[in-house]
Amino acid sequence: MRTRKKVAALVVASVLSLTLAGCVQPSPHVIPTSEPSTKPVFASDAEALAAAKSAFTAYLSVSDEVAHDGGAQVSRLAPLDSASQFKRDTKSFAEMQAEGHRTVGDSEFSDVALESSEVSNGKAQVVAYICMQIGGTQLLDGAGANVGANRPLAVPLEVSFVSRAIGDKTLLVDRSDAWNGTDFCS
Repeated sequence: MRTRKKVAALVVASVLSLTLAGCVQPSPHVIPTSEPSTKPVFASDAEALAAAKSAFTAYLSVSDEVAHDGGAQVSRLAPLDSASQFKRDTKSFAEMQAEGHRTVGDSEFSDVALESSEVSNGKAQVVAYICMQIGGTQLLDGAGANVGANRPLAVPLEVSFVSRAIGDKTLLVDRSDAWNGTDFCS
């Protein structure tokens, strides 16, 4: 009989503990409600445009050096490019090397206008229209002959920049495309 009482007591205790466990509410899963900061990186559009000009000046200088060297050591552009732009530059300069081309002279730019400046995931994203002046450069083949004589003197570009890091005012070239709209270089 004692064994029956022990078994019955054990069954009652088990059922009671399971019943009570079902009544206990689990601790709530807390979901953070704060959103990432969209605080502007630049105090004004003028500051964003100045940062874009500075970034493009540095990029253009190093890009010219790489082109003067026939596309060699494109890694010099890595600190000035986003990862995606660096891939495009690497491909472009590899083609230049394969063709045996190089440039002489220096590129310039003018007529810079801000298209937009915003913050996404804490990083500044700036887009500018830039008139790229290439009339002072020549594209030469391996024998030194000018093979770019029919190039335009100026090319309108839409250039996108992105902050190096969250909240950083240092911009990297993220994309550079020929502008297909009205030619603002003329």
